[in-house]
Amino acid sequence: MQTASADRAALGELREAVRRFAAAEIAPLARRIDREDWFPRELWPRLGALGVLGPTVPEAYGGADLGDAAHAGVSREGGGYRVGGGYRLGG
Repeated sequence: MQTASADRAALGELREAVRRFAAAEIAPLARRIDREDWFPRELWPRLGALGVLGPTVPEAYGGADLGDAAHAGVSREGGGYRVGGGYRLGG
């Protein structure tokens, strides 16, 4: 069982990883994503590897099962970038 401080540290690491990913990979494409309602398919597996797709979905159903705090952290750090299909990484 993880301690609360370990949970906070893990959440902090996830938030930082999402922030870096969004800034490096999504922000440069944001105008095109919005203008063309498009998202680069090759980024989906990378988002999944970060654990940001389905962070509140139980692992038994393919989610990351990280809970609401992780979802909120992803939303804050994702900067509200559209990633297609009506889904926003954050915001």
